[in-house]
Amino acid sequence: MPAENKTWSFANLKEAKPAVDLPEPIGFMRTVPTDIVQTSERRKDVKALLEKKLWNVATGGFMQNIMKVVFLHFIAGGLNIFSIIFLISFITQPFRSIFGVNEAFKEFSILKKSLIGYKLLYILNQGVVLGIGLYKFYGFGLLPLSPSDYIDLIPKTHVEKLAIRI
Repeated sequence: MPAENKTWSFANLKEAKPAVDLPEPIGFMRTVPTDIVQTSERRKDVKALLEKKLWNVATGGFMQNIMKVVFLHFIAGGLNIFSIIFLISFITQPFRSIFGVNEAFKEFSILKKSLIGYKLLYILNQGVVLGIGLYKFYGFGLLPLSPSDYIDLIPKTHVEKLAIRI
């Protein structure tokens, strides 16, 4: 196949007669793609994706916490150093999450939507995890909530005289 000899002609620039038989340069488009024109539809899609991600952030810790509870059930069968370390991390993680709730939802401020409900759900989820951890601490006897834990605080009475009837 012989290559066709097509050249650009610069002599007729004033006549504004385009060369029809030449291919368009690389990256040049005569028509605007429909993707660029439909930016409002893209914005709606991005907004829907952000709302879905917002819901996942608010409830996503719940699935992780189920895994932690199952792991806690298996590892914390007895009182040893590993179960105590795991329990401490299990208790401190909800506190860090609750104190960092604004940081977790910072990227969703562009939605121009009230995030209070989502934040409350997030805090409630972390509160459930904290309650489970505290219950496990109580089960191990590390959380002093029973009356026998405070028996040493009751003053002991000394008996001076003992009367026995025979």
